Amino acid sequence: AAVLERHAKIPLSERDIYVNVGGGIKLSEVSIELPLALALYSAVTGKSLPASLVSMGELSLAGEVRPVSFGDKRIKGALSMGFDKLLVPSDLLKVEEKGLYGCDRIDEALKIVARMVGEES
Repeated sequence: AAVLERHAKIPLSERDIYVNVGGGIKLSEVSIELPLALALYSAVTGKSLPASLVSMGELSLAGEVRPVSFGDKRIKGALSMGFDKLLVPSDLLKVEEKGLYGCDRIDEALKIVARMVGEES
């Protein structure tokens, strides 16, 4: 939440934030950080994220979106499952493909998502 507030100017410090992870799933890897930030953005703005969107990435305290392990395999898996919008760290973009979006910073990621949901960020 602090990264979103500082680098994307989304006011979260006055809010209580709870994250519910179902089914006893343990969050032990960093690839969930970008999707979680996008979920917080959606909750604050009231704009639903596209159901066909997959995202992955680690967030640094400086607001950078960093690559995750096995990113290329995750991208291929998401595409094979029919997801048509993928937001990933730019370092994972090996080929240009329709629906594949790269970002280097959280504010850039949020601008891409804002365009997807039809608003200006």
